[in-house]
Amino acid sequence: MIPLGLYSFDPQVMNEKLADEPPLRQFVKKRLDTFMALVVAANISVMVLMTQWAGRNSDVALGLEEEAWPFFSQEFFDGLEYVSEWCLHSFFVCPSYLG
Repeated sequence: MIPLGLYSFDPQVMNEKLADEPPLRQFVKKRLDTFMALVVAANISVMVLMTQWAGRNSDVALGLEEEAWPFFSQEFFDGLEYVSEWCLHSFFVCPSYLG
């Protein structure tokens, strides 16, 4: 025979208020997918831009175009990579601001 207590909950247990979750856990449960989608979209955009830049540089090297894009350079993409890595590392390695 199965004890009755296994299938019925004590009213006191059902009325307990759940403790608030830490901010990091709330972020992971609610907003992490959106955040990661933005990171992926930004990464794809930079990859497309870098591919177009490299293609334009190849055209210039082959003599098919007169000049390369003036604003973009390897240093620009290296700096963009450094800044993005710094932001992601500071977010994931040092989450002390989240509580």
